[in-house]
Amino acid sequence: MVEYWDIKNISDTGLRWVTDLLMEFGKEYAAPCGANPEDIERLLNAVKKSGIGYAAFNDDGDCVGAIGGIRHRNLFNSSLEMLGEVYFYVAKDHRGSSVGGRLLNMYLEEAERLKLNVTMVALTTTPPGLERLLLRKGFEKREINYVLWAPCD
Repeated sequence: MVEYWDIKNISDTGLRWVTDLLMEFGKEYAAPCGANPEDIERLLNAVKKSGIGYAAFNDDGDCVGAIGGIRHRNLFNSSLEMLGEVYFYVAKDHRGSSVGGRLLNMYLEEAERLKLNVTMVALTTTPPGLERLLLRKGFEKREINYVLWAPCD
């Protein structure tokens, strides 16, 4: 069984478990430079303070998925309030389950409740079910990102 929590209501211990999960995300997607737990903790605190975030925990208390975004004003039109997703990750052994879709739905429902003008979600992979869900929710596919890594010190 998986339980879902609003990031604002997670204990410090729970936040450490989310940090552990996001360290896994960083190893997978921030290569070759890796991830820094202090930076992840700062990011989680920013989401707690001014964003929307949810985490999923299994029966053992391990964090198996998390999504979070930060609210901000649009750079080109300050009357538009936006939500920019900054992390969305599901542990490998829970991919293909309902965890990712459930986290995304909770995130989008809260964005809708807050009447935000623009909600953005970036995908580093494009699982067909997730992409279909985003398109069904009215999202438009707007860009493709290319990454060039400079050597890390």
